[in-house]
Amino acid sequence: MPLVVSNIDETPTTRMKAAYLPPNSKSSDGRDIIKLLMVDDDPSYLDLCSRLLNRSNVVDFKVDLAANITDAFYKCKTHEYDCLLVDYKLPDGSGTDIIDLLNEYIEQMQYQDRIPPPTIIVTADGGQHAATQAIRAGAEDFIAKRDVTTQSVRRAVVHAVEKSRLETSVKQRSFALEQANELLESANRQLESNRREILNFYHTLSHEVKTPLAAAREFISLVKDGAAGEIKDEQKELLNYAMESCDHIKHQFTDLLQLTRMDSGKVKLNLQSILVQNIISRCVASVSESLRDKGIDLHVSDIDPTLTIHCDTDRIVQVISNLLTNAVRFTDTGGTITLSIENVESEQAVQVIVADTGRGISEENLEHIFERLYQVDSSNTDASQTGLGLGLSICSELLRLHDCALHVESKLGVGSQFFFNLPQFKTEALLNEAEAA
Repeated sequence: MPLVVSNIDETPTTRMKAAYLPPNSKSSDGRDIIKLLMVDDDPSYLDLCSRLLNRSNVVDFKVDLAANITDAFYKCKTHEYDCLLVDYKLPDGSGTDIIDLLNEYIEQMQYQDRIPPPTIIVTADGGQHAATQAIRAGAEDFIAKRDVTTQSVRRAVVHAVEKSRLETSVKQRSFALEQANELLESANRQLESNRREILNFYHTLSHEVKTPLAAAREFISLVKDGAAGEIKDEQKELLNYAMESCDHIKHQFTDLLQLTRMDSGKVKLNLQSILVQNIISRCVASVSESLRDKGIDLHVSDIDPTLTIHCDTDRIVQVISNLLTNAVRFTDTGGTITLSIENVESEQAVQVIVADTGRGISEENLEHIFERLYQVDSSNTDASQTGLGLGLSICSELLRLHDCALHVESKLGVGSQFFFNLPQFKTEALLNEAEAA
């Protein structure tokens, strides 16, 4: 009567060790070691097979014996075997029952990365029916007892072990890949959840801070304008500092929100053709007061009045204005900033260059200049003018949306140069694209 798997009280010493195949090992004389479990109720036949296998000059067979399925099943749970050589007819069932038992045991124990050792069925009569039943049951091979020789057994066992090791390797790698994918998916879900939480936090924080901040700035402005009574020039100057600080905080929150919007893919470009000269005029106006206050000269190159680019105007104005603002911040009084526009015909692009004679950036800092929250040493900069280290990161991201990149060259103590290319607006190219669509 065939055995069935029942709920077994497992302990560390009774867990099946043959559910996986050990790595190849060698004997002291250099032969491959294969651990073999032979299952047969005929002691004389077991003895004969053991002696035949010991004659092999190629493989060192380590043979263990069992007289029935129950004994074999127990040994498979407590020992490591590379292969099973099992008689087709045993006192407590068919030799193929051991295959079912081991498969069910692995499933019961949830060994997802393991397979049972390969089983070779041996029968006395070698009939076709027995061979067919054995293969259908999952046996790796079938041998008639009359054909058992040192060579035939060695050939069958070695082939079965090599195939099983290959299958085990594939299954273990597949299982490892599945686990890695599950971990990656879990990490991605957590990152997405964190991203949403951060985005919501920034939105909430911005609303909770910017609203009272705007009110505070308005009250400061009223006091400065004399609405609450006459004030002295010295007091007015202090109130101007307070208003500038309010504006500075507002800009920092705006930068945070813009980055989170770009991360979530919510920033869309409004591409249109625009004269380069119009963009540059807006950018220069945005820093004119800062240039005058610090006594810095701004040189703007001659611009072809017909030169046109295809971009999101507001975003590009933001990028160039930010680069100019940084140049003003890190250039001392009496320094020079140059804003150059070059027509790169070979690439059908317009190159924008912002160069200064400021402090420059060290090679160490240059590697991280576009990273978020990274700040170059600003110990000599007015604290009210320092930011969160997001400006260049935002510029880089906005240019990436335009399919271009922001580059920098700098030398400490000499100055810095930031530059990028934007595609020119070509009427003919747009018409060709429209016709192709």
